[in-house]
Amino acid sequence: MERVGIQYGTALALVCNRPKDFIDSLAEKAAEAMLNPGGDILQLTESLGGRIHYRNMFEDDVDVDTIFVHRKNDFDIVLPDHSTPRRDRFTVAHELGHFFLHAWMGQRPLKAARNGSDRAEWEANWFAAGLLMPKAKFKAAHKEKRSLSWLADKFDVSEHATKIRCSVLGLSI
Repeated sequence: MERVGIQYGTALALVCNRPKDFIDSLAEKAAEAMLNPGGDILQLTESLGGRIHYRNMFEDDVDVDTIFVHRKNDFDIVLPDHSTPRRDRFTVAHELGHFFLHAWMGQRPLKAARNGSDRAEWEANWFAAGLLMPKAKFKAAHKEKRSLSWLADKFDVSEHATKIRCSVLGLSI
């Protein structure tokens, strides 16, 4: 996915170092502007100039990087071909976190790998949670006191992601 002549930075080298609440708020604003709860994240990616590719991540010749931001309105996200649609939604939202936070929407070429647990990955996860489960809308839905699976369905995320969001926001499960 890398292109000749482009000098890619890494997400870790380009972290934004903003607090979790700031990133969550930024993601919530992005969701308000571009994505309703349960909305089509693939369509959002395409509207930003991105392309989704599915690969067998167990093959020896597969690149470990999962997002390649080449320039403004030009990036590629690589997903495993063995995942679930809800898992893919979170992964795409995570990669969009790198796109928004670390590549400045394509102003800085970037590549990032899926593995690891560093500051850049945390920031991308915070963004993904805020984009897919915006705090205000999530809290309002949670007040309806329905099941965890209903909440997961409403935001089209896994129950695992829903539990984590509840925990982070201090909501009962």
